[in-house]
Amino acid sequence: MGVVVLRRLSDALVAGDVVHGVVRGSGVNQDGRSVGLTAPSGEAQWRLVSGVVEGAGLRAGDVGYVQAHGTGTRLGDPLELRALARALSVGRGEGGRLAVSSVKTCVGHLEAAAGVAGLIAAVLAVREGVIPPHRHLARPNPLVAWDGLGVVVPSVAMPWVVTDGPRRAAVSSFGISGTNAHAIIEQ
Repeated sequence: MGVVVLRRLSDALVAGDVVHGVVRGSGVNQDGRSVGLTAPSGEAQWRLVSGVVEGAGLRAGDVGYVQAHGTGTRLGDPLELRALARALSVGRGEGGRLAVSSVKTCVGHLEAAAGVAGLIAAVLAVREGVIPPHRHLARPNPLVAWDGLGVVVPSVAMPWVVTDGPRRAAVSSFGISGTNAHAIIEQ
């Protein structure tokens, strides 16, 4: 289980609190009618991620890293990666790829605490300037069209170098009932 304390930034600064990251934008939506309880909607995920980026007043290329829901399933991972690439690969420039990993590869799924675990991992990545590795990936999912997708799944921790603006990470969490959540955390 994890605990995150949220407070208005202005109140935290007045109180002298240590601020580890700022929620720049967030949103939720629902898959709607689908083919089954465990079959996510890539279209709904793309709409949510794109909407959160736009609502935060950012461009897709402003997000440098995604803490993915990363179920490790043959169906869910390709849908999530395609939605993330579609929403966040625009404006990255030549050779610029979106870094994606999932804390689940270190701690397991955690069921109801999976979203907060991803949020904590994203806040730590933003704060420390390190993109965490995606552990235990022996064989990439063959249902993902890796060439041209515009994402990189790091197998080791990577220094997070930003030349223009603060570090920003996105967090995706998708519930079994079809609820999708997405947040952008800023340095």
